[in-house]
Amino acid sequence: MLGIFYVVLSAGLGCLIGWSTNVIAIKLIFRPYETYNLFGFIPVQGLIPKRRAEIALAIGRVVERELLSSAELIAKLTNSGEVKEKLVKTVADNIKKRLEKYFPPFVPATIRDNVMLIIDNVIAGEAERFFRDTLPQVAEELKDTIPVAEMVEAKINQLDLKELEELILAIAKRELKHIEYF
Repeated sequence: MLGIFYVVLSAGLGCLIGWSTNVIAIKLIFRPYETYNLFGFIPVQGLIPKRRAEIALAIGRVVERELLSSAELIAKLTNSGEVKEKLVKTVADNIKKRLEKYFPPFVPATIRDNVMLIIDNVIAGEAERFFRDTLPQVAEELKDTIPVAEMVEAKINQLDLKELEELILAIAKRELKHIEYF
């Protein structure tokens, strides 16, 4: 009977020690945020705070290479009918607002409306030509100029370490809990 007690006690202590080391290891991924000298001479800092710049650089490169390159971003913008419509409408509205100021007050409303209709048609035609002929050439020239990796890296580096920890935990909380329990 005493032998079974020692086996159960040993298993329980082993589980407790394993669980506590896993919890500590997971906490040490993020903390301490600043370097702390353990016993006055052993520097300790969380993995993510210590290697934040390297992690941000690696994530930025992966995002640009595997998820969203500048070429794909420009292609999406240039091939989107919704974007095209919004741009044309915004440009047309701005031009019409500016031109309305130059109409003398004695010009009849029908003439003003006809001129605005002509302007709408001209803008629509020019916009169609621009999106068909000019924009693809400009997009080809610009495709490698949007620094997606650098933008992602900068955003990660700008995050407060606590925010970064919360972001990572929000993504991997369930998996980290499984690691604690196993």
